[in-house]
Amino acid sequence: MRKRTLVVLGAALLVAGLGVIGFLRWSSHGSPPPARPVRFVEPTIFADGRTPMWMSIQLARGRPDTGRFYLFTPDGTFTGRAGLSFGASGVRWSSADSGAFKAANTTEWVPRRMEVTGTLRPSDGDATVDIRAGAHMYHLTSTRPAALSARALARRVSAALTEADPSSLFSVLAPEVKSAVGAKVIGRWAPSLPKDARILTTGTGRESEGPDGRWYFVQPVSVVQGSATLKTSRLFLVFERGRWFLLGNDPLD
Repeated sequence: MRKRTLVVLGAALLVAGLGVIGFLRWSSHGSPPPARPVRFVEPTIFADGRTPMWMSIQLARGRPDTGRFYLFTPDGTFTGRAGLSFGASGVRWSSADSGAFKAANTTEWVPRRMEVTGTLRPSDGDATVDIRAGAHMYHLTSTRPAALSARALARRVSAALTEADPSSLFSVLAPEVKSAVGAKVIGRWAPSLPKDARILTTGTGRESEGPDGRWYFVQPVSVVQGSATLKTSRLFLVFERGRWFLLGNDPLD
C-alpha cells in the first residue's frame, strides 16, 4: 500500500484537483474577507509565476469598468476597488483609492490607501500589475509558462520512475506535495515494473490554466516492455515560483 502513496496524494491534489489546491491556498490566508456591499460576478484569478502571490479580481454586475480585487501576498491580504478601462491591447487598470489590509496570521482588517497600475488580459491569463500600499510595494506578473520545459521535466520524471530514483523525484515535487508526503515516504515509493520495462512520455502533453490561476500540464506516459505497451498513464505538473513541478501521477502498476 505504501508504494501508492504519491499516486494517491497526487491524484487527490489534482483530481479533487484544481479546486483542492485553490482551497489550500485560500485557507492559508486565514478567515475570508469581510462581507462585500456589492454583489460581484465570478472572479478572474492571476497567479504570479515567480512568487506565491496571486490576485482575484471581480467586476460588479452592470459595471464592466468597476470591480473589487484581492491580492494575496506573504505579508497578508489587500483588498480594494479596481477601476478599469478597456482597449485593444487589453484591460488597463489605474486607480488610487482606499482599501483594506489584513496581515498574515491575523483576522483584523485595517484601512489602507493603495495605488494600482497595470494591464490585464483575462483571455490568456496575462497580467502585469504594480501595487503600492504605504511601505509595501508589489509587482505581480502572470504569464503563460513554456510547455517545452514541462515536457523536459516529464521526461526526467519518467526516467526517475523507471530507475526507482526517489531523490530525483523528491527534488521536483511541488512544494505542497513535498510538505505533505515527506522524504521518508517518497523514499519507500516506486512502481512495481516488470523486468526490462520502461516508462516513456507519449505525445506532446497539454497545458491549461486552472481555476486557481495557476498553470497545469498533463503528460501522457506509457509503460513499455520491448515493443509492447503494458499500460498507459499520466503525469501531472504545476507551474509555480517560476518553474514546473511534479504534482502527481495516475497509477503506473
